[in-house]
Amino acid sequence: MTGVGTDDGPGRVLYVEEDSDLAGLLEAYLERERDGITVEVCDDPRRALERIREGDVDCVVSDYALSGMDGLELLSAVREEFPELPFVLFTGKGSEDVASEAISKGVDDYVRKGAGDRLEVLARRVDNLVAGHRAKTSYRELFDKATVGLTVHDPETGESLNPNAHYCEMLGYDPGEVDDLTMTDVSANEPPFTAERAQEFVRKAVEEGPQSFEWLDERKDGERIWVEVNLRQADIGGRERVLASVQEVTERKEREDRLQAANDRLRRQAERLDEFASVVSHDLRNPIEVARSSLELARMEDDFERLDRADEALDRMQTIIDDVLTLARRGDLAEERETVSLREVAESAWGTVETADATLAVDPNAGAVEADPETLRQLLENLFRNAVEHAGAAPAVRVGPVEGDDGFYVADDGPGIDEADRERVFKRGVTGDDCGTGIGLSIVDAVADAHGWSVSVTGASDGGARFEVTGVETLGEAWVDGA
Repeated sequence: MTGVGTDDGPGRVLYVEEDSDLAGLLEAYLERERDGITVEVCDDPRRALERIREGDVDCVVSDYALSGMDGLELLSAVREEFPELPFVLFTGKGSEDVASEAISKGVDDYVRKGAGDRLEVLARRVDNLVAGHRAKTSYRELFDKATVGLTVHDPETGESLNPNAHYCEMLGYDPGEVDDLTMTDVSANEPPFTAERAQEFVRKAVEEGPQSFEWLDERKDGERIWVEVNLRQADIGGRERVLASVQEVTERKEREDRLQAANDRLRRQAERLDEFASVVSHDLRNPIEVARSSLELARMEDDFERLDRADEALDRMQTIIDDVLTLARRGDLAEERETVSLREVAESAWGTVETADATLAVDPNAGAVEADPETLRQLLENLFRNAVEHAGAAPAVRVGPVEGDDGFYVADDGPGIDEADRERVFKRGVTGDDCGTGIGLSIVDAVADAHGWSVSVTGASDGGARFEVTGVETLGEAWVDGA
């Protein structure tokens, strides 16, 4: 026993036949031999037409010789109102002329009554027609009623077939414009969102099973939108296809991006607070002990030089606190970016550092950069302070563009930094002498990282240290490397 029963219930066959004995025989045979088929008998063609109009009929089987309206006239009436409803002419009084006319009017099959296996032949053909009709009906209803974008892909070519109205609207096309659209037309066409990769997903849906992924599409007007795509293999109209469900998720992706950015800021803030706690518990302990011991000895010995030492320890504590607060007080070190003059920011930063006999020269080709002006100034202040403290009594400090026009450098003419130490100088706590806090260059690294820049240290042309900040969006005339 075979059949086409589905989740929507059994297949419904309307048999139009005036011979009640034959009608009963066919009804019993089909329902016994074809699981999932039910037969409803009607002996009046006009009443049969009314029944078809009520719906829920998957196939019509009709005799030719009927009173008041023959089988061909009923076929013509059905085709006029229901052009896709399967219709089988099952007759014992027809002729080749009747068969030819039935075919011209759109009959789906023509079976002669008689002995032998005629009922089995009819049963097989009805079975196939009901299954095909149900597949077409489900497919059409799915597309018509869907609230998401739907389209069908040819697994061999990847071509998009029969997209529904929601899909067209989502991508900004009129229904008549989408017949020739390809994956290249609707994809962003930048890695990894290429037509080739989309075709790979279609192939996998056939070979490996359903596929789900997010994709970047491009609307007709050029706007890019995020979509969620679900692919699954389907047999549609007797052909292997891939059914695609496509739903726009741009707002969700933007929310996720904002949430990720917020999480990243919280993570960085937590790292800074952890660093703050480490400094408070460890780095401040030594100068506090120095100050306490110096004050105690000064009281005992009336030694004012001890007070000077205590004062120096307090100054060092203030420097440590200022540096740590720079790291801890801001959630985002590149929060408010704008176009700023590198020369102006460098000169402003130089004015806030105790430079003694040091000198500053800013390359005239130093143009403008996109940066948070406050934290860019802090970055430069720390590089200047590092040069003043480690490059000798009267260092010459230079600021200028790096070769390639994507950043800037700060260089000095001091002894430089050993190549073996260059990778670790940006870590907190690394300092070249007892006076440094070991935090200044970690601030430089944090500011650069927040802007999406990279910072490194090399040797300057005159043997000093050269710090290069790259990946910077620069504006102005082409820069020439002058250091």
